[in-house]
Amino acid sequence: MENVVKPLQTAADDRHNKLEVRLAAGLPEAVLGDSLRLWQVLTNLVGNALKFTEHGTVTLSVSVVDRGNDSPRIRFAVQDTGIGIPAANQAHIFEAFRQADGTTTRQFGGTGLGLTISARIINMMDGQIKLASTEGEGSTFSFTLPLASCQAPVAATPDVAPAADGDDRKLSGIRILLVEDNLVNAKLATHILQKAGADIKWAENGEEGVALWEKNSFDLILMDVQMPVMDGFAATARIRALEDAGRRIPIVALTAHALAGYKEKCLAANMDDFLTKPLKAKQLRDTILWWTKQPAEV
Repeated sequence: MENVVKPLQTAADDRHNKLEVRLAAGLPEAVLGDSLRLWQVLTNLVGNALKFTEHGTVTLSVSVVDRGNDSPRIRFAVQDTGIGIPAANQAHIFEAFRQADGTTTRQFGGTGLGLTISARIINMMDGQIKLASTEGEGSTFSFTLPLASCQAPVAATPDVAPAADGDDRKLSGIRILLVEDNLVNAKLATHILQKAGADIKWAENGEEGVALWEKNSFDLILMDVQMPVMDGFAATARIRALEDAGRRIPIVALTAHALAGYKEKCLAANMDDFLTKPLKAKQLRDTILWWTKQPAEV
């Protein structure tokens, strides 16, 4: 919980919000679960709550719902006193691009993909995100996870499991431009790639990505598709128009869409490959290795 709240405290202060954590009595001292994915989801939820709240309170709470035998069910909730969500939009809140009307999106930013990805991650962990909201009063996003009890001490910070076969440093020396508007997704990808030895620069939208590409030398670009200001398709088109003949940089699309035909759409837009979110560490490393390895290694 500290790893979620501390990096977001500045954002809370900027909007004059109180950011607090409430841990219920009786929580087990240690449980076994995917701390990195849990951190990713909670950071998304708390970040959204801060974005839609001003001069209010955002509370992250944790409690035990059912102790069970060996797998207590732990409830996580993020409550805010912000603008709330209209009843007509609540049924579609976890569907990509249908979270709110254009006015809200323009005013507060984002496309809602963070909620779509968060819901997918929690489903994979045998949970389900729920929403309770009243327009003008605030919202509460919550989910319950079965987390096995364990005696071993748990890591103090989120981490990625070491790669097999010595792959953890195989990206050493590879220069990567990450173009991604979602802070949590950017932190996750950066964490994975820096652990593997890569040199990372991050841009928050396509326009910034093109500018960084023009001023630096990269071996590969990881390009989010849906972004404000300039999306991944437009940024890719701009780069392809500007790059020298015979010096094509590999561009790998990042998207929450796994729809049939979407990979072909990215390839038709002059991207070279396609990865779906949430990103998987080994798949991300392997894809970068494939596109950046020397001809002698092919």
